[in-house]
Amino acid sequence: MSFWDRWARESRLALTFGVLGTLAVPIVGIVILRFLLFGPEVEPVATPPPAPQRAVAEFGATNPGPVPTVLAPTPPQTPAPDTPVSTPTPVPTPTATPSRTGEVNATDGLNVRTEPSTQGRVLRILPFQTQVDLTGRSRQSEGLTWVELEAGGWVQERYLDRR
Repeated sequence: MSFWDRWARESRLALTFGVLGTLAVPIVGIVILRFLLFGPEVEPVATPPPAPQRAVAEFGATNPGPVPTVLAPTPPQTPAPDTPVSTPTPVPTPTATPSRTGEVNATDGLNVRTEPSTQGRVLRILPFQTQVDLTGRSRQSEGLTWVELEAGGWVQERYLDRR
């Protein structure tokens, strides 16, 4: 039997450490849980009592009382002459015309379908970075925007980069 084995079995100090360790683990766990659930206990900071106010007479001055507020008189306003003010005519904002060409950005290829729906039959698959011409027609179907190709068929707009 080694020294440490004999010490652990026969020493009162080892017994004390064992008992304290066994009791300390749950106590520390409870303290940590309490801290996590309820936060740290914070004592409210007591505000110091206000300093006693000294009378003005102690400094050799007299109390003049409240200071009146004096407002400067406002100058009289003269009415503005009735002159017509020209308002600028707003320039209409040009609306961007959709591009008539695009490039496939789907790395796995882009399905060209017979109709603007995921249920439409696939006519062909366009490879990545293929240039396509668009008719300018688009439709909403199944929450997706579909655009028509000049060569025929429909593709999802999100897989095209407009040029």
